[in-house]
Amino acid sequence: TIRLDTSCKLMALLAGGVPNMMMDEEVVNELDLVRDPADLAADVRAGCGALVQECYKRGGEDNLTVILVRMQWSGEVDRTYVRKVAAVEKAKAAAAAAAAEAAPKESAAAASKRRRLEAAASVKAQRVAAYEKSGGAASAAASEARKDAEVAKMRVEVENEKAVIARKEEDEARKKKEEDEGDITGDEKEEEEEEKPDDPADVFFAAHHAKKRVAGAANGQAEEPKGLDAA
Repeated sequence: TIRLDTSCKLMALLAGGVPNMMMDEEVVNELDLVRDPADLAADVRAGCGALVQECYKRGGEDNLTVILVRMQWSGEVDRTYVRKVAAVEKAKAAAAAAAAEAAPKESAAAASKRRRLEAAASVKAQRVAAYEKSGGAASAAASEARKDAEVAKMRVEVENEKAVIARKEEDEARKKKEEDEGDITGDEKEEEEEEKPDDPADVFFAAHHAKKRVAGAANGQAEEPKGLDAA
């Protein structure tokens, strides 16, 4: 409760609560600010500012003298709200009872017909719910079957890709092995040719022909080879 001077009478401010605590019957204005309950200081500041503005707007001659703030806790607000809701519900029940008494009485035939229609509607609703449930189960089963088929297909594709990759690796390994073996055979042949000694006959005839060429060059003529030299 916020108390002002006599020129502005009384204004009530309850931070986020219900103004159920009035200290004066002559209430000039009632400010109900509903904000975040965690920030009660903001409610107090806003309430004080609003009260000061109200004072100046009403043209009070005396200045604001005293401000006393009473804050209503959440438990007290809840109790007030429960009492208020109970009163509203009680009033609604009384109004419904009065309307029922004022309405004309329903005949027995009309009541029987109404009950039959309600029962038929209930049965129909149950059938629709059962049909939707069965359809949903069938759809879920079909979806699971399609999912399993897709998974099986993907697994087969993966296995095929693995087989292709394995064959490629085997072919590459075989080609590499053949190339390595070919390189080794060529190296061995070159080594054998290098290590093979010259034939003595070839050496003799080569030296003999060299001597003949030297002698022919010295005499200014070249003799035709004969006998073994011709060979």
